Amino acid sequence: LFAYLAAGLMNAFLPRSSINWMRKGPAWSQALRGMAVGLPIPICSCGVVPLYRTLIKRGAPAAAAMAFLVSTPELGLDAVFLSIPLLGLEMTGIRVAAAALVAFLVGRLVGKYVSAAAVTDPTSEFLAEQRAGFPTRLKKGLQVGFGELVDHTAPWIVLGVAIAAVIGSLIQPDLIAGISGGFDVILFALLGLPVYVCASGATPLVAVLLFNGISPGAALAFLLTGPATNITTFGVLAHLHGRKTALSFSLVIIGLSIGLGYLVNGL
Repeated sequence: LFAYLAAGLMNAFLPRSSINWMRKGPAWSQALRGMAVGLPIPICSCGVVPLYRTLIKRGAPAAAAMAFLVSTPELGLDAVFLSIPLLGLEMTGIRVAAAALVAFLVGRLVGKYVSAAAVTDPTSEFLAEQRAGFPTRLKKGLQVGFGELVDHTAPWIVLGVAIAAVIGSLIQPDLIAGISGGFDVILFALLGLPVYVCASGATPLVAVLLFNGISPGAALAFLLTGPATNITTFGVLAHLHGRKTALSFSLVIIGLSIGLGYLVNGL
């Protein structure tokens, strides 16, 4: 509900200068800006979806918006402070660096190739709404946040939570924690796909799994894919940009998570 409110207010009051700032420079610069904006914000994977849709509809470049989409649920300040006592300083540092890298690369690699036709730039509409009075803009923002955005994202959120509930009940940490031989990185990266878990919620679960013997790389892979990939994100991306983009988004995150997991284990 907070995310829908925030997205509605963003739709009504987001200054044009903010969008212009995100549009500056090449795709790598845009991805870096979106990643920097999203990292400290403590919003979960379901909450960031309406915010992402608002950014796209307001004309934000896909590279910046996708980096924001990944970095926001991957890591917030609450998750960082929770990670320090539960995972230790070293693992927390690795987690922050990996989340920032994945967000940047997804924005750079996937966002760059989103077709220009799929990203709107409603300059005239934007300026007209900016000239409207405060009550009018507030009313419009609430209508968008709790009307249009709910219609386009709530069904995917409900479906995602339902799938996560079923998958979550089937996962037995004491059984899968003993998996070794390098396969655990791939397994936990894939387990993170359907599990609907925020960065803070994933932290104690990963702490328990680490205590039970999974490798640091497997833990990192789950921390990366869990908050960033789910059926809701896939559905909204497919609706906005097409299934090819949504599939590319998921595959890049999976590939990066597995690669970083093996790198951490090697180090």
